[in-house]
Amino acid sequence: MTLLADLTPDLEGILSSYGENEEDNGPILRCNIGDSVYLDLVRALESRLLLSDEERELCNQYQFERIKTDPEIEDKDKVLEKAERAFQFFKTLGNIEYAPHVQRQAPLRNSQNSFIGLPFCFFDSHIHSYEFIRNYILRTKERVTIVRFDFHSDDYEIEDRNLLSKGNYIRFLLDDSELSKYIQEVITTHPFKSRPDKIRNDVPVKSMPISQLPLISSPVLLDIDLDGHEEAETRGEEYRGGRWFKGVTIESTIFGNQKYIKIHPKLVTKLLRDNLPNTREVYVATERRYRNAVFHSRVEYDFLESLAI
Repeated sequence: MTLLADLTPDLEGILSSYGENEEDNGPILRCNIGDSVYLDLVRALESRLLLSDEERELCNQYQFERIKTDPEIEDKDKVLEKAERAFQFFKTLGNIEYAPHVQRQAPLRNSQNSFIGLPFCFFDSHIHSYEFIRNYILRTKERVTIVRFDFHSDDYEIEDRNLLSKGNYIRFLLDDSELSKYIQEVITTHPFKSRPDKIRNDVPVKSMPISQLPLISSPVLLDIDLDGHEEAETRGEEYRGGRWFKGVTIESTIFGNQKYIKIHPKLVTKLLRDNLPNTREVYVATERRYRNAVFHSRVEYDFLESLAI
């Protein structure tokens, strides 16, 4: 098992974070895919799948404290009671695998392309992608395609148009003419049906199922939010992967974790490698604040481990 004491400060910060407050965008890890730091990250995530009861207790205590202070949760006693019951189930169940139909999606063959050696950034809040994309464009003056794997388009209009956020950073990039002139197009992929295409500041903005991602020969900046694996919104409520305290029985705990994962991370990374041979940099946001802390460790590990094939 990789111990935090053996890690670099940046890597320790990433692994110690179970999701940041809205006001705190959290630590950033920079390395190259497949280098020693990257492999330490993958090994540490693998060890997290085998958390001791003490480590799992610390993780869940963090979630308990967040419930107590979350202004959106009205009946805190009831939710805390559900959280405690769910935690006891997790102690019994351990980690929960993907639903069978998702497990069967794991590819049998690897891609001929590889991302090994590419600059890589790993962080919690997706707002960090704005700076990485902006800096790359200003540094290289290279026309790029931004390919995203994300449930959300992140080009939304918000009340304060001057406030940069993780939900509108793509709009900020496209509305800046000094940046948009170097952006060939923006393609957001996900496991769902296509959404209407747009044009923003003369840049095509597309949305499509990742299975329909075409071969892109132009230079690519690859921008990932791990919620792209999930059905984040259903029946009018936003579950974001099945918040772990939703489970009140063993059966519903398993169901709540599995049913919102729509595509296997290993299939996602294979499709990206197959179709993006000229990728320049890779950015991955965990958004752990909204993830199921127990189950989503599996998604993080499988995605990063297969990204480095």
